Amino acid sequence: MRILLAVILLSQPDIMLLDEPTNHLDTESMEWLEGYLKDYPGTMITVAHDRFFLDKMATTIAEISQGRLALYKGNYSYYLREKEKRLAALEKERLLQQGEIKKTEEFIERFRFKATKAKQVESRVRMLEKFAPLQAEGHGKTVKIRFPAGPKSGKEVLSVSKLAKSY
Repeated sequence: MRILLAVILLSQPDIMLLDEPTNHLDTESMEWLEGYLKDYPGTMITVAHDRFFLDKMATTIAEISQGRLALYKGNYSYYLREKEKRLAALEKERLLQQGEIKKTEEFIERFRFKATKAKQVESRVRMLEKFAPLQAEGHGKTVKIRFPAGPKSGKEVLSVSKLAKSY
């Protein structure tokens, strides 16, 4: 891993794509890599699960969710805080929209058969049709994977003769 990483770093590319760059590195190597990448003049795009690495290295986080790309200018901790704020605001907006839809539906039901309110009811029906319902994030499609049971192994899993251990 170190050799592959060294080859990439020594080639000095303008854009570097790194997939889990801290995997299989010891602490000393990770610290060296972080120090090197901190001063790297090019663009680095990385996929990583190492939160500490992302907090130290990332300046922008890109999230793809429900078919949309959202950019967060900051490190991983900033991204988590801002995403929570955005989700809370979206949920608040969704609840307000549901309240507005409910009030509109109640108005339509109450005055549906009054001739004096026919134009208002018709207008509200059209308005209701134009509403694009907001959905809370995180309730999208989920993936379900089932692995069939593997064939049973033989009765004898391991056979050893004349085994010894010493130190």
